Amino acid sequence: MEFIRSQRGAAKLCYEGFTYTKKKETKSTMRWECSQHRSENCKATATTDNPVS
Repeated sequence: MEFIRSQRGAAKLCYEGFTYTKKKETKSTMRWECSQHRSENCKATATTDNPVS
């Protein structure tokens, strides 16, 4: 798992060959959705601890 920045500066999560964009952030967690959710109808999501908390 690694965090990168998109060309526009947004946070992205890379995990097992897939990339995820940040969808929602709470005090303790961050929810990510597959970057291909529109073009490839990818329904994958991921949840990580929020490092800011």
